[in-house]
Amino acid sequence: MVYELGANGLLKSFVSKEHVEAVEDLVTNSRQKYNLQNVITKNILSKKKHEEIFLNDKLLGDNWKKFYEEYSNAKGLIRLSRVGYS
Repeated sequence: MVYELGANGLLKSFVSKEHVEAVEDLVTNSRQKYNLQNVITKNILSKKKHEEIFLNDKLLGDNWKKFYEEYSNAKGLIRLSRVGYS
């Protein structure tokens, strides 16, 4: 049997109702924002700052140079995302 995921039609079908519920839960929880400033003891690069450095056409390939000028002790970037369970 095929189930449709909510009104937004994000995903069209799944084999079981449990999968649909897991994806609906993931979609609902993914819309919530969490402030990690008090949890992570390292520097957090804001979305605005990330775009300023890495989406700046004026830097033309010098994006990482600019990043390391501003964050000289950084070893690189780590992107975090929420875990989903089913």
